[in-house]
Amino acid sequence: MELAGQCFLFLIAGYETSASTLQFALFALTTNPTAQEEAYREIMEVVGHKEIVTYKDLSDMHYLEQIMMETLRMYPPAPRFDRECSSPITVNHIHFEQNSIVSIPVFAIHYNPKIYPNPHKFDPMRFTREAVTERNRLAFIPFGYGPRNCLGRRFAVFEFKLTLTYLIRTYQFIPTNETPVRSSSRTEYGRDDTTSETDNNTSRKEIELKSRYE
Repeated sequence: MELAGQCFLFLIAGYETSASTLQFALFALTTNPTAQEEAYREIMEVVGHKEIVTYKDLSDMHYLEQIMMETLRMYPPAPRFDRECSSPITVNHIHFEQNSIVSIPVFAIHYNPKIYPNPHKFDPMRFTREAVTERNRLAFIPFGYGPRNCLGRRFAVFEFKLTLTYLIRTYQFIPTNETPVRSSSRTEYGRDDTTSETDNNTSRKEIELKSRYE
């Protein structure tokens, strides 16, 4: 049953979350052309015009991975996780009985200005190796944490980087009149007009693609 459950999650849950993360990454890069061009520069420096992108190529593209991490910070696939206490425990003077359900507010953590200054700004530099080591490891949990974390994390990272490599190398993503602009004001749960707790992060974003080979 445990193995069957993991297989189901890997095949089904990973499908929509990977697609929506790519969608939001493209939206973020469209509205942040400096980050988009930095990603293009890295891709051309590491891969160039090679037809086949290798595992090593993907491993060497650190800025592309920072883009993914910042996208997952701003648009986590799951706004919260629920966990059941396997035994009684006291945390910060708060006692939890065995079988208590604890909800971890992923979105609230990712938008905490004490952890991420100006949290509504898309900034891949938050995820340089130096910046990551300065933060608590639980300050970024889009994949969950512990023995029940995302089984497909490594696959998702390389799937994202591979897809984005081919897309950014081929196209420039440009905003249109229908491309929404992120609001600087916080709304319920810290979300703004480009996200919704109820749409599971799949609301449509209008952007234009322009070939880089024209």
